[in-house]
Amino acid sequence: MAGIQLIVEDEGVVRALREAEEGLRDLPERLTEMVAEAATEESRSRGVTWRPRTEPDLAAETEQWWAHFLARGTRPHGPRRAERLRLLLAGGEVGWAREVSGVRADPFHERAVARARSRLDELAREVLGAEAG
Repeated sequence: MAGIQLIVEDEGVVRALREAEEGLRDLPERLTEMVAEAATEESRSRGVTWRPRTEPDLAAETEQWWAHFLARGTRPHGPRRAERLRLLLAGGEVGWAREVSGVRADPFHERAVARARSRLDELAREVLGAEAG
């Protein structure tokens, strides 16, 4: 009967585990940066910018309070407590309207998350020091 002998190089295993641990420590920050980068690219044409946020969850947070209207869209609407809406027009001019037509939803935030998810394997290989491919 033939036997199998396994020889493990302890130093190599310990070194690999330490490198993986260091990479994993940086993972939350790297993930939030990746989501913020994807969100910025998806919404750049709309003038929305993002900053990474690690607490309470991994996400990117917009700096423009109105970005959710672009992402989810709006229905035609008018003012709630005034006769007309005050609008800031191109060139800094002010305009007035009884109603605006609304905005078609552009779920750039969902595209950004999908884009970031598609890069998770790549990021994990990078963080753990594994060969890509």
